[in-house]
Amino acid sequence: MPRSIIIFFGPPGSGKGTQTNLLAKKIKLPAISMGALLRQEAKAKSKMGRHIKKYMLLGKLVEISLNDKALKKRLAKKDAKHGFLLDGYPRNVDQLKHFLTLLKAKDKIIFVTISLSDRQVMQRLLARGRLDDKPHIIKKRIKDYHSWNDPLQKLAAKTGIDLKINGNRPIDKIQKDIQAKLKPWLND
Repeated sequence: MPRSIIIFFGPPGSGKGTQTNLLAKKIKLPAISMGALLRQEAKAKSKMGRHIKKYMLLGKLVEISLNDKALKKRLAKKDAKHGFLLDGYPRNVDQLKHFLTLLKAKDKIIFVTISLSDRQVMQRLLARGRLDDKPHIIKKRIKDYHSWNDPLQKLAAKTGIDLKINGNRPIDKIQKDIQAKLKPWLND
């Protein structure tokens, strides 16, 4: 039986984590946040965790081998046997190419991209009021997102099912749209 692997993309503040968690409850597949996995490993203070923490403290993407180890460890759990939802990985073309080598040929890969205008990203992030949500930092995050996401989207469109979702709506409307667009792909 093929696994359903649903990968969420979107700019900061687009609600990827929220939508991933809502969908996971509905379709009974685990929601996996790469950021949460890496933070968990970093707290464990293992050899791998210490390496991950170094990257995180420098604000760099964690190297592929460390992502692999953390992800493989999580995917070995019983609840991921039939598939999973993934948020926060892959984040660039090299990571996606590598991630695809870890999958089985019969796995069904679905990309869900939540679109949000740069203006909306700025408004949402400023409204949450976190310490790092300052206009100049947000502008850099938006620029970085576009630099890695545009080529990633092109490869994703060639690789699997690629669904686009308008993120400029209330949470429940976005979730209904995601579920409606996924329905034909999850019921076969």
